[in-house]
Amino acid sequence: MKTSLRIPILLLGVCLSLVSCQKEALRITDNQQDDSFLDDANLVGLVQGVTAHDGSHDNVVDDSNCFSINFPYYCNVDGEVFLYQQASDLEGLYLADEVTPVFPITVTYADYNETQINNEAEFQALIAQCASGELYNNAIRCVDFIYPIEVAIYDPVTADFETLVYDHDRATFNGVVSLLDADLIAQFRYPLTVDIRDGETIQISSDSELKAIINSNLNFCE
Repeated sequence: MKTSLRIPILLLGVCLSLVSCQKEALRITDNQQDDSFLDDANLVGLVQGVTAHDGSHDNVVDDSNCFSINFPYYCNVDGEVFLYQQASDLEGLYLADEVTPVFPITVTYADYNETQINNEAEFQALIAQCASGELYNNAIRCVDFIYPIEVAIYDPVTADFETLVYDHDRATFNGVVSLLDADLIAQFRYPLTVDIRDGETIQISSDSELKAIINSNLNFCE
């Protein structure tokens, strides 16, 4: 990230849902670095995997990690209809012989897009798409960011500097997607903390360390 001798901060308030931002003016210096994590496709993919929507909590209903059904919804369970309002309500379904959601339902994909499913044929087609690899299914479930995290953004055209503060996986995932569409330089503000298996937390101090920690834990993902 390009640095500055003076960075007066002007608080702008909330820029996006679950995202706050600060806008700053940069004084350009000759020794500024312009490394951007957006230029590292492997790191971008890992960050998106960590922050992708985890659709595995309702596999007993939809048999798919690529999406989950939005609560609340009804299911026909062995001939009886029940209302389900949260993930913990689904635990008893693993003992059932037949579980079918009552349509229409709305599903959320791993990339946080949503769509309505109107019948069993559409539902089974979606499950088949996930099984064949047609849907994004790169969620990394063994590493989590401890929020908030900050991303410093530099616009080389306007010489403006902005700090985005993300408070949730959805905001981080969508924020990275938005940044990829813009000609900006972006850097994580370290240190940041991640939660790995068994609740262990690790403080990260660089992009290379972040990649190493995520990659070293991939074998422990379900």
